[in-house]
Amino acid sequence: MYPTIIAPRIKRDFLKDLPIEIALHIISFIQDPRTLARASAVNMCRMHKFCPDRLGFTSLGCPSPRARVVRRLSVPDPNEETNVTPNTIRRRSHLTLLLTEMNWRHGGRVLKSHTSPDDGTVTNVSIDDEWILVSLTNRRVHVFSAETGDLVRNLVGHLQGIWALHLGALAITGSCDRDVRVWDVRSGYCLHVLKGHTSTVRCVKALDGRPIAVSGARDGVIRVWDIQKGICLRVLEGHESSVRALDIAGNVAITGSYDHTARLWNVDTGEYLFCCFDGKHLATGSLDSTVRLWDAESGECMALLQGHTSLVGNLQILDGDLVTGGSDGRVIIFSLRDFRTVLRICAHDNSVTTMQVDNSYLMTGGNDGCVKLFERETGTLVRELTERCDGVWKVVMRKDKCVIMCKRGGRTVIEVLSFGPTSNQI
Repeated sequence: MYPTIIAPRIKRDFLKDLPIEIALHIISFIQDPRTLARASAVNMCRMHKFCPDRLGFTSLGCPSPRARVVRRLSVPDPNEETNVTPNTIRRRSHLTLLLTEMNWRHGGRVLKSHTSPDDGTVTNVSIDDEWILVSLTNRRVHVFSAETGDLVRNLVGHLQGIWALHLGALAITGSCDRDVRVWDVRSGYCLHVLKGHTSTVRCVKALDGRPIAVSGARDGVIRVWDIQKGICLRVLEGHESSVRALDIAGNVAITGSYDHTARLWNVDTGEYLFCCFDGKHLATGSLDSTVRLWDAESGECMALLQGHTSLVGNLQILDGDLVTGGSDGRVIIFSLRDFRTVLRICAHDNSVTTMQVDNSYLMTGGNDGCVKLFERETGTLVRELTERCDGVWKVVMRKDKCVIMCKRGGRTVIEVLSFGPTSNQI
């Protein structure tokens, strides 16, 4: 009875029988591009009728449903120049994006895992399309290839631990030896040794598109440098204690200090603007467990944001939201439009030591030894990205790469993960 009567009644075409909105919602849960392609092959007319753009087939430039399926699953050999057309490039790019998104959720692979031969602690990490730089308290900066994860070289020259790091056209480091050094990453040569600070250099940043860098130190002084000529342009004084945080928007620098103040400076003139940034908003976290939002034009406190129960040491502003991570293990997302709490996430059993957010995901690391990936919109845990360790110092993600700095067995471990599609997937 089942195969002849019941089974045919169960076999229903949801694309045909259900409302379009519900059918689209069902399709949105399909992450595998091959499954989408097979669905379009089974029901080509219906898929083409109401959701070609949603599935990305129209953007691929395929003239017919059957051709769409074949071309999505047949990526030409990149070495065959005759097959490289604008449509081929679009199809390949589209498939790569889909597979990368799938790998962030369910796949990925460790490109390289490096264990430090000593007990040096990771202080900073910076990544671009070509390089990954990791600074440590053992006086070295490790330079890795962002493509392969291989250790390329070490930047050696500082006499004590390195606490400040910036990667742009050139690399800039600051150390307990009170020096700021400018490096050519490709050759490993130290171009300039900038002297002037009288205590540990704790933070350094360079202006976008200009050979100007700003450094802050425990002597309470901010210095502006010409990193092309290797000279100090001006000294900014006003803080009464160690300068611990620094960021730059345009030609304006914002500094945070242990004197309980944040200050805005004009880098070109050295003018102190006021005490108190995506260029519009300034957010500060504190040991008092609160977050304050400041108006960068007037210097007035716009809002006092509460929700954490301990030190708030991680903050990031993105697309109208302020994301904060605290020593209470929580991550809270506030809206900058009305200052309401959008989302609360109990991310870790201990302090949130590092955090990064993009348009899709929130990545966190904690003293509980976990690195976690959450949905940014819902706060849903997607997965843990590495095996549990003794503690996580830093995590960064960029495009299809992720770098995790942690401690295992008393040693510093640096893992480079890739979520780009493999040749087998394509």
